Amino acid sequence: MTNDKPPDDRLPLLVLHMIRNYVRRKTEDRSGIKWDSFKDKRIKDEEDGKERIDVPKAFREEQEHVAEKTFLDIRSRHGEDFARYFADCFGAVPQWSIASADDFQTICNAVVHKPDEVRILALLALSACS
Repeated sequence: MTNDKPPDDRLPLLVLHMIRNYVRRKTEDRSGIKWDSFKDKRIKDEEDGKERIDVPKAFREEQEHVAEKTFLDIRSRHGEDFARYFADCFGAVPQWSIASADDFQTICNAVVHKPDEVRILALLALSACS
């Protein structure tokens, strides 16, 4: 990520990266399958002929479960309740995607001052990660 964008322009990508990282790590823990064990294995999709990662069924099912559960947990929270949940949940796993102090500040400011905006972005990101 480049830091030449205004913070609000980076926020959706920062939230997506945090959510994707959380879902992947929780899925690895629950399925016992590491992403690195298959991330380079490609297959051709029969429907459209495009290549895609050959995700094991057990991993895919756990990923859907993690994303759905987290989606439902977030959907019922608003404002300060969501901000606390966001910090507790997504802060529970290492977040390597928050590489700079500017990115960290962008996330923190948004969670504290605009939690409902972050909530919407998190719900969209969870949908994209399921």
